[in-house]
Amino acid sequence: MLYEERTTQVKRGAMPEYMRSTRGEGRAAVHDNGGRVTCIMAGLIGSPATKLMQVTRYPDAQAWQRVQAGVPARRAELVE
Repeated sequence: MLYEERTTQVKRGAMPEYMRSTRGEGRAAVHDNGGRVTCIMAGLIGSPATKLMQVTRYPDAQAWQRVQAGVPARRAELVE
């Protein structure tokens, strides 16, 4: 079992589109490779409202690597 903590700084005004992408094709890419998004958090004390933290569980390192190769490219334009 492998857990990934990922912190993302979303561009101002892009949060709704980023979350749609994350909940749609982003989550599908994770689930299709055996992973599960455990949580997505925002509003952490001392962090800007545009900063997210996501925790994802993978069965093994190979599943994690497959997901990294398949991260939707269009999300890149939504983050800083």
